[in-house]
Amino acid sequence: MSSNFKKFTLAASLVLTLGYMVGCGTRGENTGFGDNDANGGGGAGLGSSAASSAASTGGAGLTGGTAGAATVNPSFPSTVATGLTISNMLPSASGGGGGSGASNPPTRLGMGNFAFGIRPAVVQGFGISTLGSGRVTLLPRNPEGTAGTSNIVLAPTTGSASPLTITNPFGMLVDGSTIYVGDQAVGAAIGRIIRYTNILANGGCTADQLAINLNSPVDIVRDGNFLYVAEFGSSGGLGRISRIDISPGAAFPNVATFVQSVNFCTSLAIDNANGHRFLYLVENTGGSSGGANGSVARIDLNTFVPNTPLLTGGVGSAASIGVTLIPPATGQTAYNNPFDIVTDGFSNVVITEGVNAGGTSLLSPTANPGALRVITGGVTPATTSRVVLQNSAAGSATGLNALRGVHLFNEDASGSVVSAFFTEGNTIGITTTMRQLTFRVSDAAIFRHLQLDSGKLSPLDTLFDIGDTAGSIRANVKYCVGSFNGGTNGQVLDVR
Repeated sequence: MSSNFKKFTLAASLVLTLGYMVGCGTRGENTGFGDNDANGGGGAGLGSSAASSAASTGGAGLTGGTAGAATVNPSFPSTVATGLTISNMLPSASGGGGGSGASNPPTRLGMGNFAFGIRPAVVQGFGISTLGSGRVTLLPRNPEGTAGTSNIVLAPTTGSASPLTITNPFGMLVDGSTIYVGDQAVGAAIGRIIRYTNILANGGCTADQLAINLNSPVDIVRDGNFLYVAEFGSSGGLGRISRIDISPGAAFPNVATFVQSVNFCTSLAIDNANGHRFLYLVENTGGSSGGANGSVARIDLNTFVPNTPLLTGGVGSAASIGVTLIPPATGQTAYNNPFDIVTDGFSNVVITEGVNAGGTSLLSPTANPGALRVITGGVTPATTSRVVLQNSAAGSATGLNALRGVHLFNEDASGSVVSAFFTEGNTIGITTTMRQLTFRVSDAAIFRHLQLDSGKLSPLDTLFDIGDTAGSIRANVKYCVGSFNGGTNGQVLDVR
């Protein structure tokens, strides 16, 4: 979801270019992925920078790139990729690295840099009722890790957290070698923020409690010495954004309401590029900033007055100081339950929509027709958002449904071409899909639309890894799935 770990500002010279890819995983299911682009668009997929960076503004070598007005096609073809391997990264019920799953439903993904190597981190355990059964697991970047050693479950032995175990985690921020987790994301005044430090290869670590008595903390981002936490609730009740001072020597608990009356915020994002200090937030359903089915707001952290609402007073009133409401571009459909929001290193912002959690809860959200939208970045980012992909009109039963977790990869060194990796479908009974969309942010021209995987249950977060220049770790995208309305069939899948 949307945290600083989701920023990938990558120069073209550092990009690992992939052509046709053949997986070498030995565990999990092998369905065979790659790009079989019948349109001849050079669609290598999974970070195919060579094609786009050669002519990033004109789209040469990529399918669908044309200059001029937005070229959003209501029926843009989705190419089913072939030739890749999909491996389950989580241990099987009997232990060992990889296998058939049987894990608590995982929720958030992030990339860390620990003393024993770079590994993704995943929070598991949301949606279950057994106390203390939540956990934080570190996964290898390769699915071919040695069996029995490929997963590290954090087991804190010291720290101020009481208890040291977690119960119902959901929000997570991986910041270098530190992990922040929002625990107890299922109720009012029972949530807390746990900070994990001094993490060792055997799972030993320190767990300190930074905040208590929060209301369902579901997302965490950092700006300097402050954490911003989305507390999930209605604008007339417990919904708000809190700020935690984590500067050295800060008193505990040093937490205060930063934005009042936020309506079911599911995601936050920080933009520190181009000299900005912006906090983006999405309201999953209608509320304080208008929009019958959700809205998006940008907060200037330099000018916003803490402990004030997004609006000066009620729906339809003026925006508060430092707040810019981001409506859809002229002539485009209204937001339909925006869920995830993420930035890149060029101030581009991408939003997924189509999951209504506010009216039904994060455990069992309602799936609605979805879309992918972009706020064009740069020194002066746009004040409206533009649909990049929407295969059906709002209210239609066909096309994209329930877009949730999204992660970005910059295909060139100027931020003009972006690949978004996102999940579609959130409940049992809906075909769930992992997709890659490559588009130009200036006019929404689509270059590539790939279906990378399908048929899983309740997908949520995504994480793209560029791999390394040596080729020992190939470019891959990981995404987590699971039964969030109960059950223990969670997985973290590696697609490469």
